[in-house]
Amino acid sequence: MASTEARLLDLGSLESVRRFAAGLSDRHSELDMLVNNAGISGGPRRETSDGFEAHLGVNYLGHSPSPACSCPPCSPCSHGQVPG
Repeated sequence: MASTEARLLDLGSLESVRRFAAGLSDRHSELDMLVNNAGISGGPRRETSDGFEAHLGVNYLGHSPSPACSCPPCSPCSHGQVPG
């Protein structure tokens, strides 16, 4: 049976990304799709909680597949694809 789950994640915090990934591992043995849909543009210069410039941290580092997709549910499987 198909299901959908929406979860909150702070892409400006790599610790939040790690907790999100750990939560996926705890709740799911397999994941067919993960949609990361967020970004920031313009505004005053800010930094993430990790000290990165906010645009770089949120738009690029926070979406990085390495911290979020190193958990087993996000590993490539025979019936799906992980975009590269």
